[in-house]
Amino acid sequence: MPCFSINLTKGVLPWLMGLTGRGEPAKLYVKIKLGENEVEFSGDKETVWTSINNYLSRVVGPLSIAMRLASQPDLERLSKILVDKVVINDGVVTVKASAEAKTRILYSLAAAYLGYRLGMLQEYTLTPSKVAQATRLDERVVRARLSDLWKEGLVERDEKGRYWVNTSAVDFLEVRGD
Repeated sequence: MPCFSINLTKGVLPWLMGLTGRGEPAKLYVKIKLGENEVEFSGDKETVWTSINNYLSRVVGPLSIAMRLASQPDLERLSKILVDKVVINDGVVTVKASAEAKTRILYSLAAAYLGYRLGMLQEYTLTPSKVAQATRLDERVVRARLSDLWKEGLVERDEKGRYWVNTSAVDFLEVRGD
């Protein structure tokens, strides 16, 4: 889910009470920053409230759908799947779970994505050698399984040979439940 912040300007408490201290109608000013986008709303409380609700339902709802379409895994789901299966420590992913090679590889890539999104890792992608290190599998096995996973549509790769999970991988791990 995207993060956003709302900053309420000075004088919000009197406004909430409908007072300005000068006997005139209170005016609210709200600025919302959502990623790189920033919008401002001002006016009476009903107008601002309606505008904010319209904006958030128009933007945040579609953003959730767009994230799903863009194959960006849900962090909450990933966290639940990875509990007791991986460790991220000092910028290194380690898979603790005993599972088949493909599943362990997916755990490592899912942990890299989660670690990146939580600010624990610098990148959300892993090279085959990093996956081998995280899973304690031979690098040749990792390369072969990554190729299989890519063909199955469970991972993505870039032109530099780095891999990452997509939503299909999360679905696979959730159903698998190893």
